Amino acid sequence: MDGRKRVLLADSSEEFRWLMWRSAANHNFFSLATVGSGRDVLLCMQKQTADLLLMDTALPDVCGLTVLDELQRRGTAPQRVILLSSIVSEQVTDQAFALGVSHFIPKPFHIDTLFDAMYELFPGCSCGHWPHSPQQDADNPHPQKIEKPRRAPQTR
Repeated sequence: MDGRKRVLLADSSEEFRWLMWRSAANHNFFSLATVGSGRDVLLCMQKQTADLLLMDTALPDVCGLTVLDELQRRGTAPQRVILLSSIVSEQVTDQAFALGVSHFIPKPFHIDTLFDAMYELFPGCSCGHWPHSPQQDADNPHPQKIEKPRRAPQTR
């Protein structure tokens, strides 16, 4: 193993998968594999687990949340999951975080938002953050990521 983090990207958009593959190829910290369906996620994770799963909720054959639930049932879910979705509702985000999703990033988003979230999940990496300029952040009118809700401590 070369020390790179294994990332599996599941998205129905071939163009997005290609863009991510090209972006990840410019940096040595991530080794990216891509699939276009929930069925392929299940098959890939059965053969070899990933360090990180990037998954859209709207896969052509099944909802990404259903795939994640099935991975957990099988005991093959990765510890780190970033969910990508154009469907943003309280119900979807609550279900995602209940399934252990690390980050929920609404589509559309700037690619740097995704890479920053990926690096955040591997704090011990010696490579810092994905390089981008503050101007790119200012130019992005879309929401960044939805944080996992913090639960208030229960009092007795």
